[in-house]
Amino acid sequence: MRESHRTVKKGFSGIYVLIIRVGEGIKVNVGAIGRIAFAKGLYAYVGSAQTSMKQRIKRHLRNEKRKF
Repeated sequence: MRESHRTVKKGFSGIYVLIIRVGEGIKVNVGAIGRIAFAKGLYAYVGSAQTSMKQRIKRHLRNEKRKF
């Protein structure tokens, strides 16, 4: 049986939680879901980084993102 190998790039993988504070009500485009209204408050987003936690979080912080 052939063993598969996964190349791990610089950084580390794992689960992360972003805590987001919304100062006033906003509407945001959320992928295929569409436009969602968020009231003022705290929100938590749970995600996973398959190869590089640093790169994944940097993507979240960018205003412009490539669509997949």
